Amino acid sequence: MRTKVRTAGGMLCAAMIVGLVGGCQDPPYDVLKQNYENLDTQYRELQGRLAAAEMQAQEARDARTGAEMTLAERNAKIDDLLRQIEELKERGVGTGDTPEGWEGTGAVVWTTVPGDLLFASGKASLKPTAAAKLATVASVIQNRYAGRDIYVVGHTDNDPIKRSGWKDNWELSCQRALAVARELIKRGVPADDVMAAGRGETKPRASNATPAGKAKNRRVEIYAVVSKMGD
Repeated sequence: MRTKVRTAGGMLCAAMIVGLVGGCQDPPYDVLKQNYENLDTQYRELQGRLAAAEMQAQEARDARTGAEMTLAERNAKIDDLLRQIEELKERGVGTGDTPEGWEGTGAVVWTTVPGDLLFASGKASLKPTAAAKLATVASVIQNRYAGRDIYVVGHTDNDPIKRSGWKDNWELSCQRALAVARELIKRGVPADDVMAAGRGETKPRASNATPAGKAKNRRVEIYAVVSKMGD
């Protein structure tokens, strides 16, 4: 009897071992091939997405570089225009026929809008009181200076930026010029004719030592190029 029991037990253990060995066999080739193909497809899709993302990132970098170059060119053009205007003023060139509220050198005319009329302190959003004034400016441009280059230049006093969130007065003056430019465009001045730039605190009209002087320095100047300089 003991012999039979041992034999049965041995057969049972052998069967268990065979079962365990069978359970550890590798998956069939076709399963492995399908898994590989699935992973390869996913890999290629990810490669395609990565390439597309890299292309978009490069296009964004190129666009930013182009925008920075355009802005630099416009600012250089505005700087040159303002330099020529100052020279004409020093030479006493006549104002010519200019609309009410405008000044001129013959080649260029401009109007100055007080910053306090346009903006609250430290802000670049137009006040409601700015609408009527800028509507008048836009009307003059459309009626007298249609098709001319229009320059919108923002200026500030020399008070440092503390709480308004702007990086400095340069940034504030630029944003204010943009706000005015967009309002003129909204009122019918062609966007292709308009350029905007900021001069920060670098071109004061009066001393910043007094509140009255600071108020004069906070302004937006709008220029219309009537003819080429020297004509």
